[in-house]
Amino acid sequence: MSPKILFVLENFFPAHRAGTETYVLNLAKGLIEKGWQVSVAIASIGKDSEKYEYEGILVYALSVPAKIGPKEMNGLQPPSNANEFRETLKRVQPEIVHFHSFSRSFTHYHLKAANESDAKVVFTAHLGGIFCARGDMQKFGMNRCNGKISKLTCAACYASQKHGKIKSYMGALATFLPIKNKRPALNLIPNKIQSMQYLSKYANCSIAIAAWIADVYKTFCTCTPC
Repeated sequence: MSPKILFVLENFFPAHRAGTETYVLNLAKGLIEKGWQVSVAIASIGKDSEKYEYEGILVYALSVPAKIGPKEMNGLQPPSNANEFRETLKRVQPEIVHFHSFSRSFTHYHLKAANESDAKVVFTAHLGGIFCARGDMQKFGMNRCNGKISKLTCAACYASQKHGKIKSYMGALATFLPIKNKRPALNLIPNKIQSMQYLSKYANCSIAIAAWIADVYKTFCTCTPC
């Protein structure tokens, strides 16, 4: 029986043709040539779920609301498509689940579900936004960040995009108050921290496609490099 792999990313061909999608497509084609059964799970934002085939690859587009609540956005409750993702895992029964993004559509909740399915979980980071709330890996927009997540510093760095540094640090202190259920946005950085903890715990191996990503992995991840 042919081995099976499920790739997980935000978008895929033919609607989206950016770098991550092209990377996964080429990887999928190579595996198909070696006899693997390849499936892809993506987000169907604001639309119903659907299943289609692209160049021999079965694609599961899982429905995600066009707008989600702040609690779901900031990791205080499971994503709306979490159950459907588990059902997809049962249907595909992959030996490997290979994640290529963390997003509002596919989060650390999905990573944990994949691990619990007894599949080997692989994670490849493509963008700084996986680790960095700002998305650019620039500490206060001035210097390259080493990727180590600090609740206070990262919250202030994120806020500094709109406010001065001192005011940003003062506002960041609110992340330590027990009011995140009333103000879910305050859970932005703790949610990043939890995501990295889940990545370290539930990914069997991690892939760095650039040296700076490998350096960031070292700040939090005990998972094995692939």
